[in-house]
Amino acid sequence: MVVAHLNHFALGWFTPVLAYVVSVTGSLLGLLCTVRAQQFRRSGRHVRWLLIAAVAIGGTGIWLMHFSAMLGFGVTGSTVRYGIGFTLASAILAMVVVACGLFIVGYGEPSAPKMAAGGIFTGLGIAGMHYTAMAALRVRLDPSPTVVHGIDPVRFMVPVVVVAFIVLTVLLLAVITGPTAEDVEIRSRLFERPPTPPAFIDHAPRASGGQHRARP
Repeated sequence: MVVAHLNHFALGWFTPVLAYVVSVTGSLLGLLCTVRAQQFRRSGRHVRWLLIAAVAIGGTGIWLMHFSAMLGFGVTGSTVRYGIGFTLASAILAMVVVACGLFIVGYGEPSAPKMAAGGIFTGLGIAGMHYTAMAALRVRLDPSPTVVHGIDPVRFMVPVVVVAFIVLTVLLLAVITGPTAEDVEIRSRLFERPPTPPAFIDHAPRASGGQHRARP
């Protein structure tokens, strides 16, 4: 009987370290974006920041962390391939679930029931994404030569890392260069304040004795 040997560190410590780094970075940027969204909650500009937070948390902090760790999974003596369509669909699902949770909490006044509902919804979505993917995993040793369809994990990792770096850079620049609530308030005071009418100064000479000279 041939036994399949699973290897969770097929690429060494690179994949778990990468997973940890992108998880911390994406979650940090996502939390910064949610704080920025709360600052613009009354002005209606918080929607954009909530969407950015969903990309940061769901796309990089959660999905990319799981995917980076999965890249290190291997089976000795067999070939591992990934389906591009299902992989991208899982990334979109993670961002959509996180966005729904953030919008539940971010709209209107924050409250404990809304935070509980948003957290439960997001947690269940991320747990159905992870465990559904793990439940779909099948390992079967076939002595006959067969063609395994999909993309090689190493080849798939390079564009994913590049795209993740670009996304994290754009998110970081958005957080750093994006206006704060104080900036918007100062700008509104400067550009929306009605102009002050110029004061009239009478330069006509005055006669002595408290009498005014008549103007022509």
